[in-house]
Amino acid sequence: ATHWEDEELDQLQWPPLVSQIALEREWLRQQHVQLCKNIPKKVPKVSFDEFRWCVDAVRSRTFTCEGKHLVCPIADMFNHNSEERGSRFEYNGELGSYELHSGESPVKAGSEALIRYGGLSNNDLLAFYGFSVLGNKWDSLLVSLDALEAHAAQDAAEGCQGVLEALRKFQYVGGDGAMLRLCAGEPGAETMKLLRALA
Repeated sequence: ATHWEDEELDQLQWPPLVSQIALEREWLRQQHVQLCKNIPKKVPKVSFDEFRWCVDAVRSRTFTCEGKHLVCPIADMFNHNSEERGSRFEYNGELGSYELHSGESPVKAGSEALIRYGGLSNNDLLAFYGFSVLGNKWDSLLVSLDALEAHAAQDAAEGCQGVLEALRKFQYVGGDGAMLRLCAGEPGAETMKLLRALA
């Protein structure tokens, strides 16, 4: 998503994700500037687009195992599946190799073997991989408590305050004040859709 034009980002209509992508873009710019400062004068300069391509290439091929980041080309060709019971890609320390395990159900001949990129929210999937998953059980959402209270004050519907009170158990205080961290499993996918619309 760091490659998207600003007009495309505006179409997301989800300020937390737009902010997340903006922070990632800024981090990439800072890293590029730092790299250019440290490249010897005899070496050709690397453009920002070339640098970003290199970062994407490494990130898409890197796996974390026992606290270490390992690069495994070909592994990036596997697509994502949010289900825990699907195939998984693991590093075998004893053999010094990666292994693809089919999970609880064998992969049928001719069908696609999928792996789980991790328990990632739709924000993270969209920001780093360019897609989201409908009904993602790992989805989570950060919502400003102030914004929800403002909507609740305007909404005269019965039970609105009760819903807000029930959601307070997810409260924590972040850099932007009181926030709610909500996951798809609780309070539920339908509530998550509603909160995305309200926030």
